[in-house]
Amino acid sequence: MKNFIKIPYIKFRKSCLHNWAKWKYITSENKKQDRVDASFLKYATLYEKGKESDAQRLNDIYSFDPVANTLYNLIKGFTYKDVDNTIISNLIDTLAIVGIEAKIDGDVLFVKSDEISFYVNKLSKHEPRILNQLPDIELPSRGGKCHPYGVITTLCFNNNKNFETHFVTGRIYQLSPKAKYLHSWVEISDGERDFVVDPTRNAIYSKEAFYYINHVSETAKVHSSKIKEDYEMIRKLTDYDNFAVKVYYENPERGRKLYKKLVSLGEIEEVSQIEK
Repeated sequence: MKNFIKIPYIKFRKSCLHNWAKWKYITSENKKQDRVDASFLKYATLYEKGKESDAQRLNDIYSFDPVANTLYNLIKGFTYKDVDNTIISNLIDTLAIVGIEAKIDGDVLFVKSDEISFYVNKLSKHEPRILNQLPDIELPSRGGKCHPYGVITTLCFNNNKNFETHFVTGRIYQLSPKAKYLHSWVEISDGERDFVVDPTRNAIYSKEAFYYINHVSETAKVHSSKIKEDYEMIRKLTDYDNFAVKVYYENPERGRKLYKKLVSLGEIEEVSQIEK
């Protein structure tokens, strides 16, 4: 029995847990995204050929949101260190077709439409000290690190008494609800305004804009002080299995139960910060 760990009603060996978590959080999400991307390309091709009824049938299935997807790609491209101006210009022109004005002024991206207006700051420019902790957030290599980068960023803002800071994980999508995936970010409130810091997009913008573009749902929110208490546990879970720690990100209470079970089985050494 010592080689088994328990997640509600199911027992897994370590290798089984790894494969289950990899399927749930990585493989299945990639497969869904690939299927949606291919379907959207087919949708666009059908529309260009004048086969609008066939295109509409695909849209009925996938509920495409190309505007949100374009805004997402614009923010992602704008926050790189080496900006591809041709791609950025094309994205801005695409948004203009649907009545959305986007422009870059120095290190700030401004977006305005009838529905929403917001601006995006580059995290690395607004808080350059973050580069000491996350040196690649201006580079494409930052992708796929949202959970640990969110934890680190949360801790960086934890001691600022002017802000209320939370680590947040949720299911999001840009192009279609058929391609939801797990993502982590940081939410900061100064008592009057709510901001999102998204370190793997090197971006700071309003919570309203972030939720609008990413269709946020199913969130789990943890106060920065609790992240500080749980930090050693998070590291232990990460070292044990990089996929198992995602149980904590998606549901902190379930993650703590998983950690305690692993401790009781001798799989993980207990750390003093964890609440008994």
